[in-house]
Amino acid sequence: MNINSASSSVIPKNTHQPSTASVVTRPVAQNQDPERELKEMEEWLKSQGD
Repeated sequence: MNINSASSSVIPKNTHQPSTASVVTRPVAQNQDPERELKEMEEWLKSQGD
């Protein structure tokens, strides 16, 4: 349940901080590794104070 809540909160946060989001998203998208993407997103959310 916590992951769903975090995922939905990512959308508005990306809108408010597009530069940070693109820095995290682009290298992950190139690697095409969904598990790493989840870990990167969790770390990013923690750094945002969530």
